[in-house]
Amino acid sequence: MAKKEINVVMDYSQVGIYARCSTNKQDLDRQLLELPRQLKQSDTLVGIFQEKISGFKSERERPELRRLLEAVKMGKVTCIMVSELTRLSRSTLHLLEIIKDLKEYKCQLIVIKDNLTILNSDGSENTTAKIMLVLLAQLGEIEAETLKIRMASGKYNKVTQNSYVGGILPYGYSYINEEKQAKKLIINESEKQVVLRIFSDFVRNAKSLRQIKSELNAENVPTKKQNLKLKNSDINVWNISTISGILSNRFYLGERKYNEEIHTLPENLIFNELLEAYQNKTIFDMANEKLTTNKSNYKPHRDNANLFTNTKPLSNMMK
Repeated sequence: MAKKEINVVMDYSQVGIYARCSTNKQDLDRQLLELPRQLKQSDTLVGIFQEKISGFKSERERPELRRLLEAVKMGKVTCIMVSELTRLSRSTLHLLEIIKDLKEYKCQLIVIKDNLTILNSDGSENTTAKIMLVLLAQLGEIEAETLKIRMASGKYNKVTQNSYVGGILPYGYSYINEEKQAKKLIINESEKQVVLRIFSDFVRNAKSLRQIKSELNAENVPTKKQNLKLKNSDINVWNISTISGILSNRFYLGERKYNEEIHTLPENLIFNELLEAYQNKTIFDMANEKLTTNKSNYKPHRDNANLFTNTKPLSNMMK
């Protein structure tokens, strides 16, 4: 007598929704709106796991994904639902590792956009979906890399066109935002006067960095963050490292550094006053010679402890 075959039907009703975006909050909102609508009447929503982070980040750097996968291992979640495969990960290798773990714990994965599931109703692997998932994962990774290249190329073109590419510009510069055009760099005249004052006080008037700092703060001269009205700018004050960064910033001479490459700014963006001769040298060169001398004679002081220990003092200046 033939042995009767028993059909096993897995329970995939304990659903965990995972939503992720890198920067676009509207995309995250869309996922959070659409995914719950895909639940069946028999499903139980265990939780919604959402985070705003790059899909290239590792699992260790994504706390919500880590929390969701932990719920899978504990048997609390038997089905993960995502809008598209790239939400789970943009790395093909990482994605395949996640899918391998889900199969091991008999956890279903539903990809709404592509109408794919990784497991059959009996818990066996959906081989057709496996092939599709690998292809989609690789296409997603290629698409992301292509986007990175386009963005980098776009930024490079903006630099060559003397446009703003993001971040905080050096003190003394702003940009104009013309409709449907790149944001063109311009000199901020009020800030420029502060820059020239700092150079003059340091070189011509032989004032120390600490003295210049104290005078700027006493006169409530606004910092860059205060001019931009950035978060916590109300408590932002002038410090020695900022003044030192201004004095050594070659952006004012028309040298704009981007990806280790120097681009020359047009004449209208150069602080020509810093190229004026002073004691057979330019004001800028005199200032930097003095900075070098100060550095060699430097003795630790709690007020300027970070002045020369910062290995990248211009990291926020050369934008």
